[in-house]
Amino acid sequence: MYKVVEDELGVEGLRGRLGEMGDSELLRFGWVARYACSRNGGPAERDRESSILELYEARQEWNRRRKGLPLRGSF
Repeated sequence: MYKVVEDELGVEGLRGRLGEMGDSELLRFGWVARYACSRNGGPAERDRESSILELYEARQEWNRRRKGLPLRGSF
């Protein structure tokens, strides 16, 4: 996973990387981000705010690609 710097360049870079990912890679990224946001993900490796931002951006990218396809079973 990527560590996101919480500035505009970090977010734009994340969006660019997510846009370049294939669907399966984006799903995997989203699953890892969702797990990192959970209590089980643990704060040892990552800070929670970055994980939440990554999950949000991954969901935005998925919704952009798959309008109308729900995320319920994905991430």
